[in-house]
Amino acid sequence: MIVKVNATLSCLKNAPVLTGCEAFLMDYDPLSDDQLASGVVQTGGRVEFIFDLEDAESGDSPMEERPDLYVLIKNREGSELFRSRTHQNIDFSCVNPLNGERETTFDITFGEA
Repeated sequence: MIVKVNATLSCLKNAPVLTGCEAFLMDYDPLSDDQLASGVVQTGGRVEFIFDLEDAESGDSPMEERPDLYVLIKNREGSELFRSRTHQNIDFSCVNPLNGERETTFDITFGEA
């Protein structure tokens, strides 16, 4: 299932220095974290991520349905500039009570780790 996360990096709202940087939506796993999507940081610390929920499954977390998400920003050399706190067990199985359809867009605010 394709889902969209509209992320707001709360600590970057007044830090325009990271606007334009590439951000990565990561799934924390016990052995190796999975990169789910990437996007560009917009004004106000907003980033849009679109990914297939099946990408959250990996060898160290088979059948995972509720990923543990965090946002990572690196510079061009690969050094970490920002890492958000992790939101654990994000439930992507929500159903809209008005139309009975599964929700595919989620707004999540990520704070500093």
